[in-house]
Amino acid sequence: MSRYGNTAQVVRNALTDARRLCEQLGLLDGAKNQARGVIIRCPVTNEKNASCSVTLADDGTLRVRCFSCDLTGDALTLIAVVHKLDLRRQFKEVLILGASLGGLLDLAEALSRDTDFVPPPAPERAPPPPPPDYPPEAELQAVWSAAQPVTRDAAVAEYLAGRAIEPALVAAFDLARVLVPPLPPWARYKGEAARSSSWIELGHRLIVPAYDHAGRLRSLRAWRTVDGATPKRLPPGGYRASEVVLANPEALTWLRHSDDLPFGPPPMTLGIVEGEPDYLQRATMNPEAAILGILSGSWSKTFADKIPSHSEIIVRTHCDRAGDHYADLIMQSLSKRMVHLHRVTLETIRAHETAP
Repeated sequence: MSRYGNTAQVVRNALTDARRLCEQLGLLDGAKNQARGVIIRCPVTNEKNASCSVTLADDGTLRVRCFSCDLTGDALTLIAVVHKLDLRRQFKEVLILGASLGGLLDLAEALSRDTDFVPPPAPERAPPPPPPDYPPEAELQAVWSAAQPVTRDAAVAEYLAGRAIEPALVAAFDLARVLVPPLPPWARYKGEAARSSSWIELGHRLIVPAYDHAGRLRSLRAWRTVDGATPKRLPPGGYRASEVVLANPEALTWLRHSDDLPFGPPPMTLGIVEGEPDYLQRATMNPEAAILGILSGSWSKTFADKIPSHSEIIVRTHCDRAGDHYADLIMQSLSKRMVHLHRVTLETIRAHETAP
């Protein structure tokens, strides 16, 4: 591979449009736009939901990372996976494909003939823009304040009840609300459609607030409650959606006021669950406990650092790659802390509950 080091960089420099490369590789089915790139269905696991991030890194080349499996790499990695090539043993073939996709036809021809090729000097690149921050707080607050309790919408209430989530408790603890128009421009989704549509038009009428490590409202998750082809849950379009969590009132009190106590917060019991449905179920079943809901990219060291020593942390995730990834990330961030850490899979809980 080292023989082609300079050539490989030329090819990487030619493959910097995440959406175009994914389109060329046939990976846009079910894709979602994100800051500086797209999220696609993983070409390794072929999972139904988009979980593989393809974005422009700070060095101006593409980076690939799947949150459901161990796939990480660059544009050449993605090409190799799609074409079922071994990146080490068949690196030359991967470079030829990459050069062709990047419009470097002379380079592709030289590689095919195994002749020397003197690449042109790489053009100077302007530094990539910083990733957009969260949506404006005033707009988030306006959407949340205008939204109605879930008990006022019969269809949404019926949908929640069908998922074993008590609508009256969701409303009582203000865990989610139902959207009402008008909506800001970021409350839209396009996907593969000819034009973008608002969350309400798409049936994503149930919203769940997401908070940062200080308990500030930073984002909303729009939840589809009707049949449709769009993703089940959507973040604000064009804005950052990472490092935010779902938090019930007890968890919010901890996030907002743990730094105010002169001797630090006392030990606590904290439940961490995966995804919006399990979060609402657990938060309504145990309203007196602190419950966090985590999503793709949610957990960060800032949350781990706020957990008091000698606390009990119960991590409830699914027994699959995504769930294992979330649990490993949390447990690693707390491995050197003086806390009692437990991991429980939801499949184990359900098997126990249904046992005769």
